[in-house]
Amino acid sequence: MKDTQTLFIAVRLQRSADARYGLSRHNTELLDSNIEKRNAALKNMISFWIDHGVEYQVDGCSLFWLEVEGPHSAEYFLHHNEVEFAFSAQWYKEQESGIRGRAGVAYYDACASIARAIPLKTQDRSISYSVKDARSKAA
Repeated sequence: MKDTQTLFIAVRLQRSADARYGLSRHNTELLDSNIEKRNAALKNMISFWIDHGVEYQVDGCSLFWLEVEGPHSAEYFLHHNEVEFAFSAQWYKEQESGIRGRAGVAYYDACASIARAIPLKTQDRSISYSVKDARSKAA
């Protein structure tokens, strides 16, 4: 049996429903979506990135945060144009536990420090994907 990794990824999609199909093409399972709603540190990291140039929409595609599991590393997904961010769930939990106990501005600043260490992709790129075209070619 192959080793699997659990990752947090931010993917640019036209519709959230496209995530499951796109991930299945990489032998990766969607575990959870909208993970930023249940992760305060991640929510603050996203706020930092938005404040520092990450666009919510790029080329008609919105940003969707997902928890996924499969054989690929974060680096594998980062090479795909649709993927804005990718990191291991374990790394995230380690970072989160390191700032636990802080509150208010100190907590936000600690989250911003984590976010600052992750490079941003250019925001003026074309995403250009079509699930409909990919599905017809696969059939």
